[in-house]
Amino acid sequence: MIKIVKIRKDVLWKSIIEDLFDDFLHFFYPDFVKEVDFKRGFKFLDKELQRLYPESININRRADLLVKIHLKNGQEQWLLIHIEVQGYRDNEFPLRMFIYNYRSFDRYKKPIVALAILTDDSASYRPAFYKYEAWGTKLRYDFKLYKLLDYKASDFEKSKNPFALVMQTARSAIKNKELKTDQDLLSLKIKLFRNMLQKGYDKEKIRSIANFIKYYVTFEKNDFYSKFEKQIDHIKKNQKAMGIIEVVRQAELKHAEEIGIEKGKAEGIEKGIEKGIEKGIEKGEQKGLKKAIRALLSKGYSDETIIDILDVSKELVEAAKTEREKYDEIVGMLQAGQTVVEIAKFLDVSEIYISMVKDNLTTPNE
Repeated sequence: MIKIVKIRKDVLWKSIIEDLFDDFLHFFYPDFVKEVDFKRGFKFLDKELQRLYPESININRRADLLVKIHLKNGQEQWLLIHIEVQGYRDNEFPLRMFIYNYRSFDRYKKPIVALAILTDDSASYRPAFYKYEAWGTKLRYDFKLYKLLDYKASDFEKSKNPFALVMQTARSAIKNKELKTDQDLLSLKIKLFRNMLQKGYDKEKIRSIANFIKYYVTFEKNDFYSKFEKQIDHIKKNQKAMGIIEVVRQAELKHAEEIGIEKGKAEGIEKGIEKGIEKGIEKGEQKGLKKAIRALLSKGYSDETIIDILDVSKELVEAAKTEREKYDEIVGMLQAGQTVVEIAKFLDVSEIYISMVKDNLTTPNE
């Protein structure tokens, strides 16, 4: 029985926005995103946000994020993202948005660009501004409002932006008459997952969105989580071979470029890796998989990530790591001037293998 983990929606929203923030900006600010200097990254200002509005720290029914963005002109832009996650009317919401703005400007002298995403099911609830008027004094504060109910789930299907799938998942949870049973929900989740794979997102984005799909709309019966995992595993296995080839090929090519190998040689490495892995998969040999594991290990991938990408056992990863450690030990001894015979006796390894390692030191191919 799979262990069921319950994750609050506000936590899911915050996490997916942080993971896909570049896609988030392209989705909601297509007219301004060209001004952003993506190379400088982003800073999520959780502590600053708590100082601005400490009253909101323990409220779980909404998600608030404050992000510092660097622009190409050298300036900074602060962005407040507010998401109502429980589908209810909050009469204090416009005032709270205004408080964020004036407290930010008062303390940091930073005006805020604000975006509110509403996930409720009330068509008439549209708080897009705050205003007051007294004795001839008037004030009005407008902010950008995105009402998820204004869109159909199908409106997001054609978009190539990964965040559109996040919005499609959230929209499917609002007044969806087709979701009458857990089986209906399971079919929807599998459809969303297949759509994500077909659009060719990278592995990290696939993992982030898959988790959002899994936990955002929950099953009533726990056994459907097991059914979901089994179907996802089946889908991933059917795409495993290309995944191995593509991941290892990109990792090795990037490494080749970083150490300055000429283009022609890098292309040769690419073809050799692809051919070698395909051959290993077709014959069902572990040698090809171990080579793929070692390539990913050299790029800093964790054991868990490798197991997920290559769909291999933990034991095989450990075996590949052990072989890599022995390889490195042989290299160290060779570089220290010890002979092939001496190393073979000390490590109980064949002289042929040590000779192959020695050859690799002059023509790297591992």
